[in-house]
Amino acid sequence: MKYSHFTLALLTAGMIAMGCSKTSTEPEGTPELSDSEQMMIVAAELATDNGGAIADLQMLAGSSTGNYSLAKAAGVDTTISIDWMQYSLNLAFYNGRGGEQQRYVPGVTDSVVYRSKLTGAYQNKTKTFEVGLNSSSSLNAADMISNLIKINGVWNNHSTYGLSGALRKIDVASSSSIAVEDVVIDLSAGTYFPSSGKLTGTIEGVYTAEGPQDSTEQSYSFPFTITFNGGTEVTVSLPSGKEYTLDLATGDFS
Repeated sequence: MKYSHFTLALLTAGMIAMGCSKTSTEPEGTPELSDSEQMMIVAAELATDNGGAIADLQMLAGSSTGNYSLAKAAGVDTTISIDWMQYSLNLAFYNGRGGEQQRYVPGVTDSVVYRSKLTGAYQNKTKTFEVGLNSSSSLNAADMISNLIKINGVWNNHSTYGLSGALRKIDVASSSSIAVEDVVIDLSAGTYFPSSGKLTGTIEGVYTAEGPQDSTEQSYSFPFTITFNGGTEVTVSLPSGKEYTLDLATGDFS
């Protein structure tokens, strides 16, 4: 079965290895997230169309080509809307000698310091999935002149998600942090697929479940690593041992 969320386009990667940990305060017998519920959270946190971490990497790659003609002087007042997502950006551009520039200059600008805040609200047509987007990032991209930018930094997520299934509704409050480590994107490719590097961190937060058999609030935690290899799908191994295939562009999984 496929679970589809939005429509946009992009990205991709390698493998996600996950583990789950209970908090010491959780009572015995408390219902946990199902495999499909865990996967919905993973897809929401990472996929471009869901406003996940990959969306920021795509915007940074676009900024590194001068596509948005962003001046440093615009600072936090620079806002770009893509579909239902709003990007509030602050960028500082530098030449190869480390000198700061007012804006991107083709063939001269070699690095960018990228600060972002993403917001927005979305609900799918069937009202089974909704997002209250609230994420931020602090990223640096180097080697822009070579067209093979290398991105490092941190992405943080405090978004909320609503997942409505046949038996219960899950409300999620995320508190995730992801490290971006030497992620390389070929700017000349135009599609901004990472060709190498990785994301590491923990997908975590608190969820509230309501259904005919249970009503509970619990924390969740998924440590993970994604190693990019230029593909368009990733294999996700959940703590239960079940594996899913995830499209990091759309958030579809099967």
